[in-house]
Amino acid sequence: MLFFLPFPKGRVSDRDTLLIMGTADGVGSSAVQLAKIRGAKVSNCRQK
Repeated sequence: MLFFLPFPKGRVSDRDTLLIMGTADGVGSSAVQLAKIRGAKVSNCRQK
């Protein structure tokens, strides 16, 4: 759960853009929700 590390310390802000891979599963969607709560822009990757 390495991607959760920026959240408790408040390092993610509305000026940040995060690339979150694997947003379809529960862990990835949680990361997207946490980033959006902080106001960050979120990008994801989808395999075709």
